Amino acid sequence: MEQLNKIPKKNPFKVPDNYFEELNERILSNTTNSDSAYKKRSASGRFYPLLRIAAILCGLVLISYFTIKFMNSGTDKNSLSGITLNEFTEIYFMEIDENALEENFIEHEPTLSNDVNKSDIINYLQNEDLNLSDIYELL
Repeated sequence: MEQLNKIPKKNPFKVPDNYFEELNERILSNTTNSDSAYKKRSASGRFYPLLRIAAILCGLVLISYFTIKFMNSGTDKNSLSGITLNEFTEIYFMEIDENALEENFIEHEPTLSNDVNKSDIINYLQNEDLNLSDIYELL
C-alpha cells in the first residue's frame, strides 16, 4: 500500500501541440499524394491469388483421391463380382429354406373375422376423417 502512494497522481501522457488541428491536414496530404505510392500490378501479380487457390484445390483433390483409394484397397473384393446374374439367383434361391418359410407364414397368417358388417366399416372410416364419397369408392 505504501508503494501505491508513491505513484504520482498526475497523468504522464501528453499530446503534442496543435496535434488535433493538424491531424486532418496530415491525413489528407498522405492520402491524396498516394498516386506515386500506387504501383500497377503485373499480370502475374493479379493471378497469383488465383494460382494459390488452384494449388490448394489440386492438393485437396489429390489427398482425397489417395485417401479413398487407400481406404478401399484394404477391403475385400466382393465374392460375387465374378458371378453372373443367373448363377447368383440360383445360389440365392438354393439357400432359402422352404420349411422355414411355410412355418413363418403359418405363424403369421392373417385372421379374418366374418362378424364385421358394412355399417361398422363405414363408421370406422368416418372416424378416420374420410369423405363419404371416398368411403363409397373404397367399398
